[in-house]
Amino acid sequence: MKIVFFASEYSPYNMTGSFRSMKFAKHLRQLGIEVYIITLTKDAADIYLGEKRIDASLADKEEDPFIFRILTKKAFSDYFGLFPSLKNNKLFFEDLKQTISKISPQAILATYPHSSAIKIASRIGKELNLPIVIDMRDPWSHWPVRPYKNFLYYYFTKRAERKIFQQAAKVLVVTPQMVDIFRNTHGEWIKNKTKVIFNTFDMDKPIANVIRSLSFREKSTIKIGYVGSFYFDPEVRNDMFSKWYKRRGAKKLSYYSAKEDWKYRSPYYFLKTIKSIIDANPEFRDKLIIEFVGEPQYWLKPMIEGFGLGHNCLLTGFLRKDELCKKYAEFDFVLSTSEKVFNGEHYCLPSKLFDYVRIGKPVLAFLTNGIQKTFIEQSNIGFVFDPDDMEGAAKKLADLLSGSRELLVNHGYLDGFTSKASALKLKDVLIDAQ
Repeated sequence: MKIVFFASEYSPYNMTGSFRSMKFAKHLRQLGIEVYIITLTKDAADIYLGEKRIDASLADKEEDPFIFRILTKKAFSDYFGLFPSLKNNKLFFEDLKQTISKISPQAILATYPHSSAIKIASRIGKELNLPIVIDMRDPWSHWPVRPYKNFLYYYFTKRAERKIFQQAAKVLVVTPQMVDIFRNTHGEWIKNKTKVIFNTFDMDKPIANVIRSLSFREKSTIKIGYVGSFYFDPEVRNDMFSKWYKRRGAKKLSYYSAKEDWKYRSPYYFLKTIKSIIDANPEFRDKLIIEFVGEPQYWLKPMIEGFGLGHNCLLTGFLRKDELCKKYAEFDFVLSTSEKVFNGEHYCLPSKLFDYVRIGKPVLAFLTNGIQKTFIEQSNIGFVFDPDDMEGAAKKLADLLSGSRELLVNHGYLDGFTSKASALKLKDVLIDAQ
């Protein structure tokens, strides 16, 4: 079987989405499926993903013949818009159809983000009469990190999403909670079209049977690390929770498709807990180090200084994959946070959690109800704290830092999250889609 896979985030760009797509391609090939990647041209990728995201360690020369970097800047930009069919991209589509026809695939796989990729893929699927499977890493119409300019933008986005889902043979989602989101957005019919295929980790080395947390009894300093973005913007949050008539200018028309508090996804409640611990245990001030690794976020340093923790926190920029592996070795704990969903559960299961599984470091999980909390509790790879119970969280973390603990890892649960297990599910979906 041959498939073409539309993936705007792909090697050698070190993006969250790149790893899911790269794992799919790698393991599907091992299962006998020929996978041809359709991705951005270098010019387009440098703009939409960022040239500094190029990570040479991710490149695989043996895969080069199977990668077509042909999604141009203009077409990709036009298909971000609400009405891309009004744009003139006739030559682009003729070239793209010709390339895909030469491959002669039996199906198309397309991953979101970005919306341009799945829109272009769905048009190609229609014109070449090919079945399409849509992989939704995030909920497109529901994504609340940024508001819609107005309700009409939301309406047309939801309509575009629904049309693509109706065309699709199957819609893949990364958590069961996302099934509920799409069901509430589009109706019960979508439930039968969805298939949960989690983000995964590769079993390139054995996973620890026991994870041991270290304390100040064993070490003079403890380092807690966090890798990646928090997807939080305090200005957006303030607008979301303010009355529409109190917003400035065009923001009065902003529309939020969901009410979620992403302050919980930020390190705010974790830092508040750390401050409480240091206030109660001043001797901890020079013993705790917290390191944030990733792109600079304008609000993070002021938040840290607001808690008087500038002495304890390090802000490290973006790291390549090989650099990140070395950095993980320095951490004694890793931090996990989640957004708070009103009238529901959080639905994101970040890929960084699977890095945490592989490195065998205990997770300090400041989580609301939802998939991350379930994952940590069931796998037993960390300690869960309630961000709405500061007193309880501070006592629990202080006790943890004062005495080591051991966690017996639930391998039976984690076996369902391996890349091989997910590739087997995806293979069945693609075969059924023909």
